[in-house]
Amino acid sequence: MTKPQLDLAPDSLGQCFFCKMVRQESGMAHHLQSCSVRRRQFQPLSGSGSRSSCHMIATPCGSPRTWWHIEVAGDLTLAAFRERLTMLWAPAAHGVFAVSVSELLDTQTVANIFIPGLIARYDAPDACLMVQVISWYDGQSAPDQTMVTMAASLS
Repeated sequence: MTKPQLDLAPDSLGQCFFCKMVRQESGMAHHLQSCSVRRRQFQPLSGSGSRSSCHMIATPCGSPRTWWHIEVAGDLTLAAFRERLTMLWAPAAHGVFAVSVSELLDTQTVANIFIPGLIARYDAPDACLMVQVISWYDGQSAPDQTMVTMAASLS
């Protein structure tokens, strides 16, 4: 059985929002893990006021050259996550997440649903997104935000 993957164009270029480096999508997840600018502002988990975060990549269905690497706080509800996806990409308004054949509830949190490797489909009336979980980690890049765009395609 093959592992499901997002349909991404391997040669599409994107930019890291931390250091402004431009690189291919195929190396962006690794770059974000080692980006010195991101590491300097990263806040590790340190007490009850901090949170774990999820690194995801989102791409519109059928558009492999457009993508975003995002960091999402684990305690964010699906309703709030949907709202932030709409701010990232306007056609995502009024959509719903589905994993396999199950529709997910707005009150569920990101941490209770998304596991590394999971690919979730997000269907909106005018478009759809595929969202894949890259990894989970303790801490966050922007302690004052619940979702951060870490890198995005240039196309």
